[in-house]
Amino acid sequence: MNNHNTYLLKDAINDFLNTYPFIKDKVRENRIKELWEKLMGKMISNHTQALYLRNGVLFIEVNSASLRTELSYAKEKIKNTINSEIGDNSITEVRIK
Repeated sequence: MNNHNTYLLKDAINDFLNTYPFIKDKVRENRIKELWEKLMGKMISNHTQALYLRNGVLFIEVNSASLRTELSYAKEKIKNTINSEIGDNSITEVRIK
């Protein structure tokens, strides 16, 4: 194979994800869902009804008003924890519903 014409798979994937940012958000969203219980604990995970990522905003829906209040005070910590775990700063804001 001629090294002059090689294109690394990781570069091809990154180019694809940069071309279609909504897919990039979906990949991140799925990664966050995989990590959610590990990062937030079983109790919070059990009360989480939905997690989704749109344009850098992580939406968290919970089924408990008291938990919603508690999480609203920890939005910055949640953002920083998840960004640190996934290795970038793609989450710019957290909204609790």
